[in-house]
Amino acid sequence: MLRSQALALLGDAQSWERSIAVALGFAIPISTAADGTLSVLLLALWLIGGRYREKLEAIRANPVALAALALLAILVAGLLWGNAPVHDRLLHLRKYANLLFIPILIGVFADENCQRRAMLAFALAAGTTLLLSFALAFSLLHQSSWIGGTSADPYVFKSRITQSLLMSFAVLAAYTLARASSEQWFRVLMATLAVAAGLNVLTMLQGRTGYVVLPAVLALLLYARFRWRGIFAVAFAATIAFTLLYHGSERFHQRGTAVASEFAEWRSGAPAQRSVAYRLEFYTNTLRIIEKHPFAGVGTGGFRTAYREQVQNTSMVFTPNPHNVYLLIAAEAGLLGLLLLGYLLLREWQWAATLPQPGYSIAARGLVMIFALGGLFNSLLIDHTESIFFAWATALLCAVPAVRGAGRSSAETPAMRLPPT
Repeated sequence: MLRSQALALLGDAQSWERSIAVALGFAIPISTAADGTLSVLLLALWLIGGRYREKLEAIRANPVALAALALLAILVAGLLWGNAPVHDRLLHLRKYANLLFIPILIGVFADENCQRRAMLAFALAAGTTLLLSFALAFSLLHQSSWIGGTSADPYVFKSRITQSLLMSFAVLAAYTLARASSEQWFRVLMATLAVAAGLNVLTMLQGRTGYVVLPAVLALLLYARFRWRGIFAVAFAATIAFTLLYHGSERFHQRGTAVASEFAEWRSGAPAQRSVAYRLEFYTNTLRIIEKHPFAGVGTGGFRTAYREQVQNTSMVFTPNPHNVYLLIAAEAGLLGLLLLGYLLLREWQWAATLPQPGYSIAARGLVMIFALGGLFNSLLIDHTESIFFAWATALLCAVPAVRGAGRSSAETPAMRLPPT
């Protein structure tokens, strides 16, 4: 009766689900409170909205959704073992639970118009972030309670690392939207967004993760358009750009020099002193934890306790996560968890080749690259914005619209199609 009354008040629950999914595209890059509220509303609507046979069929038919559920299942099972306090177990499970939005949103985004509006919402949020970031960089805007960065490091709503990952995806979003449009003014606008996002990551933000992720995304785009000629072109352009930035940008030069010197100074077993050395210290200690618990891991949420035990009676610092998503999953869920994470990324990469929409297959593979490379330096599945963004974007790009049987859009050119894997 309560469900019937709720549906009577809401009207068309499916329409509301799509509207919230679109709104998430704007909220995720800007507000944690907003995306959290929208996520709860979406889950509630999905549960009471009926059409359960249709929803389950959409999940069953999508290997990416099934892979996400398999990974989440082993992480839920991980609650049953290990010595972690209940609070730590539930904290990590709540973060991992964002994977659930992949199967939920797969069905919601099975509407081509909803997909496009969601991508536009993300592009609008990215454009807003970039305008404020550039204003901050040129001292037209000052640091405040809702802007965390400075003119020397102009991140706005999220951290420098998060913004660099989101702006890397903004390049893919702009490309996808531009390829699907026949309006010249809109294509120019999207090109401007992509260029601004690239400049923001490479010349303004101090998050070094973006220096790895964005060139890989650009290489993918050029390969999709020009095949191996594109790879050679991006390698040549990257060499020239690196040389110019290293010698012409004081900020880029300092960051690059710092990485090299910190790596050279680090020694295994010696307490770390600087950023890169800390990460290497975290990695080696986590590998020792995995070596002790290779099959079942230390249990979901057990990393804190295990790492604290690993570094006790030493001068090494404690960390709540290893800043590497693969090491974290292997430490908490064992080698099976690590294999399931790899399987999720592999299935998304393979599924991308089957997508009918112009540019979506490229964007889906670009998203895999962003997560795969960004995960080398960050525990992305327990970072709130990164995890909810990955789930939202995966569902957006990997959902197949009902018009799939009609074939590929005439806007897609052969050069855009990626070879199947």
